[in-house]
Amino acid sequence: MDKHYWKDAYKDQWAAASKKEEAVKKLIENETGLEVQIVGLGAGTSGFIAGNATDNKMEKGDADLYITKTDSYVEVTGPNIPMQLEAPLWFRPDKFQNTERKLLAGKGKLHFVVHVLDQRGTGNKVIRVINLNEYFFKKLKAGSYPTVYPRIRGRQETYIEIPYNSDVILSFGEFIELLKALG
Repeated sequence: MDKHYWKDAYKDQWAAASKKEEAVKKLIENETGLEVQIVGLGAGTSGFIAGNATDNKMEKGDADLYITKTDSYVEVTGPNIPMQLEAPLWFRPDKFQNTERKLLAGKGKLHFVVHVLDQRGTGNKVIRVINLNEYFFKKLKAGSYPTVYPRIRGRQETYIEIPYNSDVILSFGEFIELLKALG
């Protein structure tokens, strides 16, 4: 497959994704006082970066943000269109595979995925968080979350689907409190 296949598919979404990453970074910093670094390939920018993750000395699925004092990695994701709050949350499998490799290698104390949703009909942003910990991976391996294959922008995609009311989902406030306890 062309190294830029997915980049070409999502290039019109880069600005929105970048704003989301910057907003989450600022929220974490403002709420906790912790330093947050942008570390992911293309995170915090809408500019084109040639090549894939390996070409850029990174790994596919690397997180967007790093919280230095807590040694925590944060992936920022979520749809760029308004959705119902009750819609399932979709995550690329490579994000979870990357995190599991990092955990097994002892890289990072904590790993999170932050899902930002523009709640349809309200204009409100809803931020939900999953701590990618042992409990989460146990449930993932047990088949608690199906793999779905929607067609988006004419392309077949692959996501892990997590119900909006799953017990692995934290509110943004709970996430902030966890970071404060560590920091």
